[in-house]
Amino acid sequence: MARSKLSVGRFEGHCRNLVKGAINFRGERPDIVRGYQFRLLGLFTPCVAVESEGGEIYFLDTSDMVLSRTTYERRSFDLDFMDRAMDTVKRYCGEVVANHTLIDVGANIGTSAVPGITRYGASSVVAFEPSPRNTRLLRVNIAANDLLEKIDVRAVAVSNYVGTAELELSPTNSGDHRVRQSTLDGEFGEANRMTVIVPVTSLAEASLSVEDVGLIWMDVQGHEGHVLSGAGILLGSVPVVSEYWPYGLQRAGGLEMFKDAVRSHYSRVVVIRSASSVPSGSLFEARDIDSLVALIGTRGVSDLLLLP
Repeated sequence: MARSKLSVGRFEGHCRNLVKGAINFRGERPDIVRGYQFRLLGLFTPCVAVESEGGEIYFLDTSDMVLSRTTYERRSFDLDFMDRAMDTVKRYCGEVVANHTLIDVGANIGTSAVPGITRYGASSVVAFEPSPRNTRLLRVNIAANDLLEKIDVRAVAVSNYVGTAELELSPTNSGDHRVRQSTLDGEFGEANRMTVIVPVTSLAEASLSVEDVGLIWMDVQGHEGHVLSGAGILLGSVPVVSEYWPYGLQRAGGLEMFKDAVRSHYSRVVVIRSASSVPSGSLFEARDIDSLVALIGTRGVSDLLLLP
């Protein structure tokens, strides 16, 4: 039944795209055409390159129907959001990114690490990425943009301990691999995913200097609570831009960790992007994180700025 619903959903999505392309809805025809072009290229090559409007080059995985396809369609990935987030950081914290180190936790193939330097002026990036396939493309993209001396790739998952973990691999979305905390199935069939054993570290063990780090950029599919709880002296010392995904946090057993870290070590929380009725730009006291969580609800993905 689940597969049948999924197939119907994909068919309906194709139909919507064909109609949008035909009428050039909101000027989306070029992106839609490039999306189908990306699918076609996947029949012939495992990898394709695209040049962004800013001149950055990204090598993309043609089996990845989310992050890589979107990057191919738009020549960047979520760059409008990254611009908004960096503007918000600058408004509340000043120039903490330019000429400082950006910590990218869940770096994927480099679509945040690369512009972290080329667009926002970070002096260096420490990029944590546990997926072997993502890490290979991350290294290629760093080399393609001549940033080998500025981006330090660490092929590990980040949590609140040092050791190893199972990484659940999404077959279609390279941005949805997750550190396995539960074998219980969920809404996305996670228990049936293939897994790979990856090394794990914590930010506390990563030899990072508080004086050098300007910002932590974090998107780890529900493992954010564990990352914060293992951040050591960085916790509460530097601002954090973090995805907030209640479903992922709850499945990973990290929601209370996330709330405890925010309540105990940060002063305020800015809602950068919201999937709920909470307006983007809303400012909350960190001690009121429970009320913010209640307002955001349990569905959808939001993004928060945690202020020291």
